Amino acid sequence: MGRSSLFNARRTIIVEDHKLDFRQVLAYELSAYGGRSKLQVFWRLQRINVVMQYLERHFSGREMQEKTLADVGCGPGIVASMFARRGYNIIGIDHFKPFIEYATKKFKREMLDGKFILADVCHDDNPLFENLQCNSIICIDAFEHFTKPGIAIDNFKKILGEAGGKVFLTMPNFRGSLYGYIEKIWDDFAKTPGWKELHVTRLKIPELISLFSSRGFKIEAAGTFLLTSPFLSVFSLKLARMISHVENYLLEKVHWGFMIYLVARI
Repeated sequence: MGRSSLFNARRTIIVEDHKLDFRQVLAYELSAYGGRSKLQVFWRLQRINVVMQYLERHFSGREMQEKTLADVGCGPGIVASMFARRGYNIIGIDHFKPFIEYATKKFKREMLDGKFILADVCHDDNPLFENLQCNSIICIDAFEHFTKPGIAIDNFKKILGEAGGKVFLTMPNFRGSLYGYIEKIWDDFAKTPGWKELHVTRLKIPELISLFSSRGFKIEAAGTFLLTSPFLSVFSLKLARMISHVENYLLEKVHWGFMIYLVARI
């Protein structure tokens, strides 16, 4: 068995293990947004804040019924619920059935506007995407998990429909920062569920831009964010927020941040 086959086999084992232990994955996701780790919570919420800022500019002045948002790689609907509370009509998409079931129950329980669909954007033979007709797509830290990112982008176009729209995306900056080293440390101490094997798409900003551009998207914004502020959050959330504004401005040009953001239009 070659190195590539071993890699794929190891990744499959990890994915299947997590499907069998859904509670473990869900507990990790819930703690990441509302647990005791100030660093982890700050890290997660800052990703949402960056997307939210660009999204609000895009939808500024539009009627509420026009704000139909696809959350691709929605997971258990935690992020989707935050956008739903801001008035967005959510269509969540994920290929993991327990996530879809949990998210559906969560939205019903919290009386939020949205629905969730079991589908894999890395497959190119699903006619469902063409019928969604969403105004915009958010893809927050899901793109790195996609085994076929090119096909996923093609499906983004189908989800947006003939009228077009925008994609708001974040993913780790694997090759332009120290993120890879941090990921390894977290994996070694079992702080994350095997990210090394699950993060299969690892791109620099130019590579990500090229991938979207080659499929007809126009890039409206791209840069990095998060560097020192997450670590400062352990001591002072107020200071971390202040520093994040400054460093994010600088990291638009110097791509040293731990996270990448991209806004693309079709």
